[in-house]
Amino acid sequence: PAMMLAVYFHIFPDADYLPLIIFTGFVVLVVGAQHCFLRLHPYSKSAKYVCLISLEMVVCYLATRENLCLFISYLMVPAVSCLYYDKKFTGIISLICYIAMMVTLFYRSRLPLPFPHDTLSGNAWFAAYGTGATIEYGVCFIILYAVSSAAHEMLNTVYQRNLRIQGMQAKLISSFANLVESKDPTTGEHIKRTSEYVGMICRRLRYLGYYKDELGDDQIDTMIKAAPLHDLGKMEISENILCKPAKLTAEEFDKVKEHPEFGEALIRNNLCGIEDEEYTTVARTMALYHHEHWDGSGYPMHFAGYEIPLAARIMAAADVLDALLSRRPYKDAISLDDTLEIMKEQSGRQFDPAVIEAVLSLKEDIRTAALS
Repeated sequence: PAMMLAVYFHIFPDADYLPLIIFTGFVVLVVGAQHCFLRLHPYSKSAKYVCLISLEMVVCYLATRENLCLFISYLMVPAVSCLYYDKKFTGIISLICYIAMMVTLFYRSRLPLPFPHDTLSGNAWFAAYGTGATIEYGVCFIILYAVSSAAHEMLNTVYQRNLRIQGMQAKLISSFANLVESKDPTTGEHIKRTSEYVGMICRRLRYLGYYKDELGDDQIDTMIKAAPLHDLGKMEISENILCKPAKLTAEEFDKVKEHPEFGEALIRNNLCGIEDEEYTTVARTMALYHHEHWDGSGYPMHFAGYEIPLAARIMAAADVLDALLSRRPYKDAISLDDTLEIMKEQSGRQFDPAVIEAVLSLKEDIRTAALS
């Protein structure tokens, strides 16, 4: 299209529009094929090969046109391959592009007057220009490969450092959870099981078609990792209250009701800057809102319905599910059937109806998790 405009405004002399139209159509076809492939196979290993080889096809198409002779342009695709910071991939792409270059040069050597026009033709033209192009390509490839190798080593170093940092973060979070367990012996296994329940509920909600935009793999993984901190605020509650083998007094229960705000403050003050922002946001959300009720009768903020963040609505169901199934100092464990019946009755009251639908459909999975 740019060439057509240039001819129209007399920037270039008159030209044959047919090759321009053909080339534009070819580019559109290649881009369309890339788009369709990436929609069917997003983030697949073959995607990068399809995209770059398609780009090389455009270069090869131009290389076979009369009055055009490309040499350094063949290195455009290998140069782009360096952006993947994978020296093996750069090597493979460079080899493919070199073969493509030699094939197009051989094709041009078969023309009656290969461009550039000189005294050479046929095999002599191919030998001369093939040798020159090989030397040029080889020198540039060595530079590209060196750049790609250096980048690969740098990223590998950064990756290893990130793994160590993530390990430290995981130990820190585990330490927080263990501190809660030291205050309330029933909490240790509880936070492990609720993390598993959170993952199960999230995946089932997505399977059932609920909240699909909010339940991608990364979001689910973050919720599972954040779930162990939902009861962190219990660190601020007396052991005498947490372990009391009888019903709490109104005053004691009011004290327990403060633990969501305690937990949110602990996470905000101690994890911000250590973990990434998405994780700390989800962890704070779960800690602060996991006792809110769908009908607004919960605490501490008295939020209702969709005012309550999804992560907290899922955490609330997982929390109560395990609490009912587990033995506590003040109660015996309740059977799975009775637990699910209680939660079903609270659908639309205490819990998000969609979340309860997911819980009820997970009966056998819950039974397996509760026994493990």
